[in-house]
Amino acid sequence: MLKRYSLLALLLAGIATQALAQAPKPAAAKPGAATPAPASAEPPQAQAADDAKRAADEKRTQAKLEREKEAKARREQLLSQCVIQPVMSDEDIAKCRAAYAVN
Repeated sequence: MLKRYSLLALLLAGIATQALAQAPKPAAAKPGAATPAPASAEPPQAQAADDAKRAADEKRTQAKLEREKEAKARREQLLSQCVIQPVMSDEDIAKCRAAYAVN
């Protein structure tokens, strides 16, 4: 039984070797031949639309960062006005409420 499997394995190995030997080999590239430059995948209108979209995204991102920066400055300014003391006036309490409500 073992001999049958060994013979079968050898037979399959021989067939695989023959198939690989007979496989067509790819043609070698000629060193002097110029390869064509890859064509742009997108037409000019698509690139222009892409650029416009990218510019709009950057502008939106910059505006968001600017708003966050202004909000942070406002929070810090409100917190600097709030000084917790043992005895506080209604005005001081209102300032602290506003400052901590923003945070």
